[in-house]
Amino acid sequence: MGHTPEVELEYPEFQSLCPVSGRHDAGIVHIRYRPGEKILESKSLRDYLASWRNLKSWQEYITDEIAERLYLACEPVWLTVEIEWAPRGGIFARTVSRRGDE
Repeated sequence: MGHTPEVELEYPEFQSLCPVSGRHDAGIVHIRYRPGEKILESKSLRDYLASWRNLKSWQEYITDEIAERLYLACEPVWLTVEIEWAPRGGIFARTVSRRGDE
C-alpha cells in the first residue's frame, strides 16, 4: 500500500447533557486521523456520536472518551478529536484529545 491520506470528518449535530444542569450541550465534532489497516465507517460513526445525546458527562471527558474509543476501534497511525462547544454564559470552549504520533 502506498501513501495513506489523512482523513477529516465533521459531525455538526453533537449533543450531550451537562451533568450539573441536565441541559443539552451542543458542539461540532472534528475528527482527523491517518488510517492504519482499518477506517471509520461514517454511518456507524454518526450513530455512535448521536448516542451521546442523553448521556451526562463533562465536556473534557467526552472528548477524551471519544478519542480513546475511536483509536481502539480502528487502530490508526494517529487520531485527533476536537469539539467546538456552543458558548455558555458568553464563553466558548474547545476540547482536544490526541492519540498516536502525528
